Amino acid sequence: MNDERSVIFSHRSLISSHFSLICTQQTLCSYFTTRNYNFNYNKPSGATRYLQYQNETIKQIIKLIIMKKQIIIAAATLGTIVFGTTAVKAQTTATSNAATTNVRLILQDVISIDAGSVASGGQVDFNYTNTTDYNTAKNVEVKNSLIVTSSKKFNVNVKAGGIDFVNGDAKIPVSVLQIKATEGGTMTGTKNPAIKLSTTDQALVSGADLGARRSLNIDYSIAAKDAQDHLLGKPEGTYTQTVIYTATAL
Repeated sequence: MNDERSVIFSHRSLISSHFSLICTQQTLCSYFTTRNYNFNYNKPSGATRYLQYQNETIKQIIKLIIMKKQIIIAAATLGTIVFGTTAVKAQTTATSNAATTNVRLILQDVISIDAGSVASGGQVDFNYTNTTDYNTAKNVEVKNSLIVTSSKKFNVNVKAGGIDFVNGDAKIPVSVLQIKATEGGTMTGTKNPAIKLSTTDQALVSGADLGARRSLNIDYSIAAKDAQDHLLGKPEGTYTQTVIYTATAL
């Protein structure tokens, strides 16, 4: 019986020595104490079973130590990742010294009758083939006759290239033809009443707003009376004359 007690107390001292060695770090001892780990030294029956109990206790302590080390390692690794990522971000946001370039917009006033204007190289025909034609007013409307781009407000003027429509030696005065700007295009401004064509510039449109590709529809007409007074009785054939349009910036 005394021998058994001696063995028990001997192992109890051994356990105490191991526990004191493990708990030399104050923080680790606090870790166990705050978590209420209870190391029960109640003597079980038999020295062998008591030694097994003490061995299991030591194993549990070792597991706790390993767990805490793993936590510390994980925290250190996370810190490395966080600070490493911050360092990478700091590197990617670095900028060089600035280089500057002056960009200049050099403008000049422009105005033009653009391609696509039907009046450019166009042709308008009036056919008189029977009595009804001479007794009836005729008109021909040409859409998109003029397409104008201008950086300023402008007027559209018109005149004839000569005083007569000519067919060899036969002539018809250009004043038989009336020209008028009509609604429907994108060109703004004042559309003046129909004018009798002459060799002097006359305004079809006054004060048109600046803009790109402003379109204008134009109506050509010959009154029945002018046909009767100036066309009827003329030698048959085709009489021609040019009509000249200009856009003038204001």
